[in-house]
Amino acid sequence: MYVATRRGEIHTHPLEIRKPPFFDYADYIEQFELPFDFQPRQLVSRVREMLDVLEQRGLAGNAEYNYKTGDLLHWMESVVAACELWKVTGEDNYLNVIVQQHNGLANMLNTIISEGALDCEFVQPLRQFPIPPVDDARGFLLNLMNVEARFQRTTTT
Repeated sequence: MYVATRRGEIHTHPLEIRKPPFFDYADYIEQFELPFDFQPRQLVSRVREMLDVLEQRGLAGNAEYNYKTGDLLHWMESVVAACELWKVTGEDNYLNVIVQQHNGLANMLNTIISEGALDCEFVQPLRQFPIPPVDDARGFLLNLMNVEARFQRTTTT
């Protein structure tokens, strides 16, 4: 997906950096086999539905909607990154990271729909998983924040 080259990425068109030019978010997320009811195809469908409505209304080129849909793409990428984090670390307590990113994406999509009075269905948020009872809450949270150590453990085993 990414080919390392020396250039100024900040000034390079995204299609020159991201390989392949089309990325199937739903299929990629499904490959993680998440242990909860996550509907990536429905989520991508709702995003496409909203984009189609913007196109039909002639708003697809509007600067405000370009910014908002760009932000939406970043949220979609953050969902993928959260799935990758969970899979690489093998830590089920990171499932809430996926839920949080999904809910951020749902909030952004629902905001675009409501502010634009778009005829689209809203995306429902997912429920957080309960944190297990622990004796040392601070230590538990500090351990979760030490992601680098989790990567080192997964690469050495």
